[in-house]
Amino acid sequence: ETIQWLEKAVASGYRDIKEIDNLEDFNAYRGSASFKEVHKKIYNNAYPCSIDPKQREFDFWIGEWDVFPNGTNQLVGHSLVQKVSGECALLENWEASRGGNGKSLNYFDAGANSWEQDWIGSIGGAQRYLNGVYKDSAMRFTYESMNNGQKVTGNFIFFNMGPDKVRQYQDASTDGGKTFTVSYDFIYIRKK
Repeated sequence: ETIQWLEKAVASGYRDIKEIDNLEDFNAYRGSASFKEVHKKIYNNAYPCSIDPKQREFDFWIGEWDVFPNGTNQLVGHSLVQKVSGECALLENWEASRGGNGKSLNYFDAGANSWEQDWIGSIGGAQRYLNGVYKDSAMRFTYESMNNGQKVTGNFIFFNMGPDKVRQYQDASTDGGKTFTVSYDFIYIRKK
């Protein structure tokens, strides 16, 4: 009867996951498969991003990472990437080996139907990356910025190289996209 009542509440949009987790009235039911099933539905109501496939596309970057320039074993930093805001965003916490740090907030903008990243760094200022699309095992952004009065455009790409490896690549163009120079090319190796 209790589970049936919860199922009806879920169907009506009930999403108070904290109440379900903390109310002692449900202690007798917590171990049952039917309670676990309805609990998952309440969680999904509370955190709809957790079950939206578009919101999960960048999950390959979640974790703790050691970061190296591509092709070297010279450590340049550490990164901790976490799900935040009800699983609707990824928060990157970057710590460079030689000082400096930064954070990025990565999220799917349903209105634009694309991913965005907002980066704030202690030594590199701020940058917004737009038009993020996950395709061919890579999250691909574009960006524009100004450097000494000159417009810079470029690509910012995260290659999903399996469960324990991500390649982060950025290039830049000062001639409207005719030629590009590599800004950096990093390999993220998951900490064991």
